[in-house]
This record gives sequence, structure tokens and C-alpha cells, in this order.
Amino acid sequence: ALTEARHMIGAAVRTWGARERADEIELVADELITNALMHTEGSAIVTLRALTGTERRLRVEVEDSSSALPRRREAGESGVSGRGLLLV
Repeated sequence: ALTEARHMIGAAVRTWGARERADEIELVADELITNALMHTEGSAIVTLRALTGTERRLRVEVEDSSSALPRRREAGESGVSGRGLLLV
């Protein structure tokens, strides 16, 4: 599922004409999707929206079936996980 989402996001970013921001967009989306899949019991729905206005913006939405809100964890100095929401 994560690989399919990455391909979809990459294609959408290219179509939208934001190749210069592709790595950043894909990193944020990847982090959100991974969190949804790892910390909930279900799947994730990914939506990308090109927002209109004076500045070009792309909104990345990831929805899961959990009723619990995301919470930031403290990773500690040598922790290898727990920084995802802080990055996003």
C-alpha cells in the first residue's frame, strides 16, 4: 500500500508541476501514511488537493479509521523513531 501511495503522490506532483518540491511533498506524505498504517488497526486514505489562491499550495491529507487523535512522542537523544509528527 505504501509503495502504491508513493507512486500516486509522485505522479500527482509531476502533473501539478512541482518537481522542485517533490522530495519534500513525498517525505511529508510518506510520514503521514506510515504513521496511519503503523499506529492504527486499519488502512489509510490519501488525498492530494491543489489549492487555489495567490500562492500555489498542495494539501496532503491522510485519513485513518481510528477515533484517537495523533500524539507527538518524545524520541530521546538516541531514539530511532518518534520524530514523525515533529517533522511534519
